[in-house]
Amino acid sequence: MVVLSIFVASLPGAINSGQYPVMQPTDLQNKNPFELHFGYQLQSWANDYVRIDVPLQDIHMNMYGRPHGGVYTSLLDSVMGLCGFKSESFEGMRGGLTLSCTINFLAAPQDQLLIGEGFRTGGGRNIYFAKGTVKDGLGNLLATGTGTFRHRDLPAPKDP
Repeated sequence: MVVLSIFVASLPGAINSGQYPVMQPTDLQNKNPFELHFGYQLQSWANDYVRIDVPLQDIHMNMYGRPHGGVYTSLLDSVMGLCGFKSESFEGMRGGLTLSCTINFLAAPQDQLLIGEGFRTGGGRNIYFAKGTVKDGLGNLLATGTGTFRHRDLPAPKDP
């Protein structure tokens, strides 16, 4: 078993750090209906890492005009789950499902963009662990999370 130990200690402020390639939108095909409905924009997906941006809309807000905590939670669940689909620890692409997810709410955004980043921190053949952050477009830390996920086979592509 290979456990990646280069994780976040070597990735301070990975946002715009140039450490992860930003793929072209044509390379990133998000087909998750939930994420598409809420405007998730898959920006970068590399081994053990993913970034999703969410431009805030009215549907994301609570009655106080701030993003609902569920927006942070679902964004963190998505980035932490997806970051384990591709890894240097195995060949090809795997799916995953959430076993446990802990979220810490820290602040409200100062602009209209949420940036979610997920980092695979370790794991084995069937289970993997991840850490995630949500920041606003100004780099303010809004929420953090940790999670445990189980690998699973990706569904077969459906005919159009």
